Amino acid sequence: MKVLMINGSPHPDGCTATALKEVADTLERQRGLFNKSCSVIHF
Repeated sequence: MKVLMINGSPHPDGCTATALKEVADTLERQRGLFNKSCSVIHF
């Protein structure tokens, strides 16, 4: 599975980025669903 997470916050290391990282970490722990296919983009 490939997942694209978009951080639209004006703060690249703010709360939204932290939340996206938590979701990515959780999915990776659940049998490696990302398989290195996770992309987080900041706009």
